[in-house]
Amino acid sequence: MVKVKKADCLTVLAAIVKYLNDGQSKARASHIIKTVAPDNRATFTMNTGGGTFKDCTLGTVGYPFGRRTNIFVPKEMSGNLPVRVIKEQRIRSTTRWTEKEILDAIHQGGTYPGVVRAKFFDQHSTSSQSKTRIGLLDTGTNFMDIDTPRKVIYALYDLLEGESYRL
Repeated sequence: MVKVKKADCLTVLAAIVKYLNDGQSKARASHIIKTVAPDNRATFTMNTGGGTFKDCTLGTVGYPFGRRTNIFVPKEMSGNLPVRVIKEQRIRSTTRWTEKEILDAIHQGGTYPGVVRAKFFDQHSTSSQSKTRIGLLDTGTNFMDIDTPRKVIYALYDLLEGESYRL
């Protein structure tokens, strides 16, 4: 295991701050426009294949290495699209299925209870990775984050009830 020195961390932090202060225009996503609300919180306008979403807040930021998943929560949507969250992530180009393909397969016989539904899907690929953006109509709790045995039973019941609809 390599031990990291505090001085090395400060050097890296200083480089990142300098990069951000210099405008970081090369790494900025062109489909996201950052604005500052009157209460000094950052909001975003996102132009996607599913429409323009205004006043998005950053709900969750994933680990910076690997998939780097970011969840945006739109407040205002053009065209009355009922999108609840916009999920962006980077995945390897060798990934077998996209999240959209998996959700489409799950819902092919009709809406499957307890599984989020997708409204739109954008993908931009390079040779090594793809940046995907998916608009989800539903939100939920991670199964591993369910905090009581009773809620686990309810979740499993809903899953089994949904399976009986498909038979």
